[in-house]
Amino acid sequence: MTYVKSTKGKNLLVYAEYIFEKDYTKNEKTYWKCIKYNMYKCCGRVHTVNDEVVLHKNTHNHTPNITEISTKTIINELKETASSQVTSTPHQIVTNTISTISSQAISGALPSVATMKKTVQRLRRCKNAPVNPSTLSEINIIDPYTFTLNKKPFLLYDSGSDDVNRILLFSTEENLKILSDQCHWFIDGTFKSSPQLFTQILTIHAIKYDTVLPLVFALVPNKTRDSYTKIIKELLNLENNLQPA
Repeated sequence: MTYVKSTKGKNLLVYAEYIFEKDYTKNEKTYWKCIKYNMYKCCGRVHTVNDEVVLHKNTHNHTPNITEISTKTIINELKETASSQVTSTPHQIVTNTISTISSQAISGALPSVATMKKTVQRLRRCKNAPVNPSTLSEINIIDPYTFTLNKKPFLLYDSGSDDVNRILLFSTEENLKILSDQCHWFIDGTFKSSPQLFTQILTIHAIKYDTVLPLVFALVPNKTRDSYTKIIKELLNLENNLQPA
């Protein structure tokens, strides 16, 4: 038997180009009703036993759900891809999904691109993201979150779970090379956007290609001189050609 998922993740039975939702189970037999029952009072029914259809009451009062079956299948595939390809952006996942659709009817029945991107983002927050820590020592950033989309190391320094003033430093080797060519740095601390447990996001910028580029990001738990000094020290350990003015 073939199933698609509802928006709430429940199995919907696909049979004879119609979609059915589970009504109830009794004596090992499962009774399914047409998903248009509430809308059209459709009396179409299916009975199954051990995952086999034993009865189809073909008394539908509407046309088959061919387009709806296709759109639900595509959305299901979108969600599966979002869960398995965690390094792909929501835009990439949605673009790759809709690029395989040849039917205008199906394309028109799908949610908007913006809505599908939000679906991917919401699913990842629920299934893939690590549980929010309650203390700095509980932070455990796992792969692939320590790498860029190009699979380059991004978390370059972590002062450790035993540090009560824990600092996380994010950048790339390429960014540090750009920074090493510049003697003027522009440093800014953002407090409102700082994630839980940290006081600020410290960013270091430099001018390259006639543009101010953000090159280093640090999660800092306070605003002390010691923390700022530690950040500079670790940057110099990572790239000894750095030369801040």
